[in-house]
Amino acid sequence: MHKSLILKVIVPASAVLIAGSAVVLADSGPRGFGPKGMGGPERLIERLDTNEDGKISKEEVDAVRDERFAKFDTDNSGGLSLEEMEAGREAEKQERRAERLSKIDTNGDQEISRDEFGGRELRLFDRLDANEDGEITADEIEAMRDKRGGKRRDR
Repeated sequence: MHKSLILKVIVPASAVLIAGSAVVLADSGPRGFGPKGMGGPERLIERLDTNEDGKISKEEVDAVRDERFAKFDTDNSGGLSLEEMEAGREAEKQERRAERLSKIDTNGDQEISRDEFGGRELRLFDRLDANEDGEITADEIEAMRDKRGGKRRDR
């Protein structure tokens, strides 16, 4: 019964969630939904537009879903156990962490140095310090907010 439940409920529900995310993200703000977002519509197209025509077809969503399912289904049973789902999600988290590390690790030594560690904050500081005096004032912060129309900028 447990395997039957997975095949009849969880697998189709996962397919609906994956396909539905394209619609939700296309209508959402620059970073998608949730506290950290998913990268917005551009990132979604980058991930799902496998033929690189600038559009996402149902076939492309199905292909990405099938690839992800096969990756999770380590015993090739045609269904996903709870253990396979958890392991698959953990593997995806590790891949994302490795991607983030490579973006921050500018010298490629597989370690984050002190200089690399604060890079994002320093870039933000430089953008906010409009008069380049080494200090950020409330007026400079407000000017940046006004410049962007009060919206958060996609990171």
